[in-house]
Amino acid sequence: MVNVAGINSFIIYNSKNLNSTSPRREFLIKLSSSLLYLHQKNRAMISNLPKTIKQRLREIHMWSLRPCATTNKDKATMI
Repeated sequence: MVNVAGINSFIIYNSKNLNSTSPRREFLIKLSSSLLYLHQKNRAMISNLPKTIKQRLREIHMWSLRPCATTNKDKATMI
């Protein structure tokens, strides 16, 4: 089911961006990364997450993981 959704999103993307020459595999990798980004960033802020996982997330996304103050509005948009 996820495969079908990925293929459909690739078709829609190509129909909207006629000059795009990226192969489907590249598109799917970028799509999966963008879908996971916010989840991984929120997970990295968990205080009892093992340091090795936090370090790996920093390496992947090149973050400086300083805890930041968020408002209730920010939390509502993260869901």
